[in-house]
Amino acid sequence: LDLTLALSWFRENAHRFAGELLWDEPLSKHTYYRIGGPADLMVLPRSEEDLRLVHEGCTSHSIPLWILGLGSNVLALDHGWRGVVLKLSQLNSSIEEIPSSAHSPARIRVGSSVSVTRLLRQAGKSGWAGFERLAGVPGSVG
Repeated sequence: LDLTLALSWFRENAHRFAGELLWDEPLSKHTYYRIGGPADLMVLPRSEEDLRLVHEGCTSHSIPLWILGLGSNVLALDHGWRGVVLKLSQLNSSIEEIPSSAHSPARIRVGSSVSVTRLLRQAGKSGWAGFERLAGVPGSVG
């Protein structure tokens, strides 16, 4: 597999992405411990269509894909990542309270990109109980 040739699919289709395509992006900028060499390509999707495009590009060209959250539980290698890193920090970051109904109790819907810290702040502000055990847990909900 010539990864450089395979990754050219993303260069040729960059105009189709709403999110960011970051070439040779240091993983140290995206991990809690600030370590890690460059990823060939880091994609920061802004839409579900961006996710579909990443899937299309990686599967059709056998490009290795790594999904990265907030990087709190990651020790990235100094030589980086050969392939695509998908960082979901700009997608699915909503927190929504769903009121109770006759058939279900009140619920909270939280996007996978929401940090635990942000969720706890919102829980405190809104008076939601039961989230206390998450205090001190790094990372995102997803």
